[in-house]
Amino acid sequence: MNEQKKDVKYMPAIRKARYPRKHLVHLFLMPALFFYIVFQIYPILSAFLNSFFSFKGMHKDSFIGLENFVRLFTESPFKETFNNAFWHNIIFFIGTVLTKLIVAFILALIINSKIKGKEFFKTVLFVPKLLSVIVVGFLFSLILNPTYGALNTFLKIIGLESLAQPWLGDPDTALYTIILVNSWYGLGFAILIFLAGLQAIPEDIFEGSENGWCKRSNHDTEDYDTNDHASHYD
Repeated sequence: MNEQKKDVKYMPAIRKARYPRKHLVHLFLMPALFFYIVFQIYPILSAFLNSFFSFKGMHKDSFIGLENFVRLFTESPFKETFNNAFWHNIIFFIGTVLTKLIVAFILALIINSKIKGKEFFKTVLFVPKLLSVIVVGFLFSLILNPTYGALNTFLKIIGLESLAQPWLGDPDTALYTIILVNSWYGLGFAILIFLAGLQAIPEDIFEGSENGWCKRSNHDTEDYDTNDHASHYD
């Protein structure tokens, strides 16, 4: 008993000796945190602070307070440009979220069902998320090129030459094209999230809901047949 008490007593000391520098693990986050602050946080804060100053070319001049913001909301062409950019961002956000979530949910339901090759489809749909934004942008700049792009070339081959157009150069189609490309890029991750949620639901619930729906349908059909026969004899 005394030996066991001694072992228990010296356990914290043994753990400290075995892991003397466990807090040094946090140092591995420092390089990523450094680059995030330098290339993400600092430019945002710098741009916000510079908005309170006037500029002469590339050189900061005097402090003017909120004058730049007042001109942005009241003077032309800044007011029109800001309004267009604001509503374009709203349309882009809503269009991307709705397109991505609706399509991802439908595909997740299909993949979660008992179909052959579901692992293959999951892999294929998630591959775009593994690509960098630069690669995706370059890829679609080639696909959507108005002169030699694959999309316009395909439309011409199948006899739909009238639909071929500069997808990214036409103001009527550029925004919606970007929405579709961005939705395609993030589709795989959304599918995985929905799949994780669907697979966490016990199969008994699905089976019970299916059986309940079948019983409800059969019951409604029997009631309809009974009422139909009764009205016929009346």
